[in-house]
Amino acid sequence: QIKSFNTGISSSASPVETTIASFNMDTYQGAYYMVNVIDTTNNQTEFFECISVHDKTDPYITKYGVILTNNTLGYVGIATTNNKVNLTYTPIPNINVDVKVLQHSIGEDLLGINAIDFDSSLID
Repeated sequence: QIKSFNTGISSSASPVETTIASFNMDTYQGAYYMVNVIDTTNNQTEFFECISVHDKTDPYITKYGVILTNNTLGYVGIATTNNKVNLTYTPIPNINVDVKVLQHSIGEDLLGINAIDFDSSLID
């Protein structure tokens, strides 16, 4: 499943972790993310990719491919709540950020499928 998320996080002297994307643990086993963070206070940008998986209990994440216009704008994390895996972001203090995420979730329903029919094309 491919989804997009757009989350605004307001400036705070003590910022907290905010969910920026999520998927259901029963349906999907992991996800690939492209994340763009825009610091609207100082006109800076950060872009990175992440991959997450879970074992039905704990989530795991790796972050890579980081491109910055200056310094890091915050910290990405992963958590589970109410049977969902949540990608989280905590900005550095005193900046407003707009976080855009493209998430591609992969689930058990794809296991065992040999072909996907797109009406006019076929992946085999």
